[in-house]
Amino acid sequence: MEQFLNELNALHIADYIGLITGILYVVLAARGKRLCWVFGGISSLSIAYGGFFLYQLYSDGILNLIYFGMAVWGIIAWNKSGGSTIQVTKLKSQSHVRYILVSVLAAIPISYLFGQYTDAALPFLDASTTCLALSATIMTIRKNLESWLYWLVIDLVYVGIYFSQGAWLYSLLFVVYIIVAIQGFLNWQVFFKKSTI
Repeated sequence: MEQFLNELNALHIADYIGLITGILYVVLAARGKRLCWVFGGISSLSIAYGGFFLYQLYSDGILNLIYFGMAVWGIIAWNKSGGSTIQVTKLKSQSHVRYILVSVLAAIPISYLFGQYTDAALPFLDASTTCLALSATIMTIRKNLESWLYWLVIDLVYVGIYFSQGAWLYSLLFVVYIIVAIQGFLNWQVFFKKSTI
């Protein structure tokens, strides 16, 4: 508990903004609300700021700038579709194979580079979850029901990654994300059924 409180005290305002808006993003996305992408963008910029200027985690900073771009794409894509309920679709089997294959193949050179040239902890696991998270974000933008199942698996792995590194606060955050991913999947199943009527 003491380490948890120490982590809270050590956080910068950008960390709090990133954490709070990140939670708002996933909760609103699970409910199919377009506003989720605004909070996703704010969260990404806050976390990128921390990566570049607070923690010297430059790759994480770059990743969150990519997430910011994806949030802009999400705003545009979800605003184009109109309507009060999002139109959820299901992925075809070959799409699952493509997303997973591309993610794993992208993770191999990334994990090699970080494993060889940095002091990265768990380089392959970290790179794999990162690449799968980018794929899951694309699925979320495209309103694919299964995106929440990908998020569930990714979040479970992140709980272990952060726990193994002593980052209890972020591990706890991903437990919250797991709960939201389950709720998101259930909500989007309802949206999917309405989309097919």
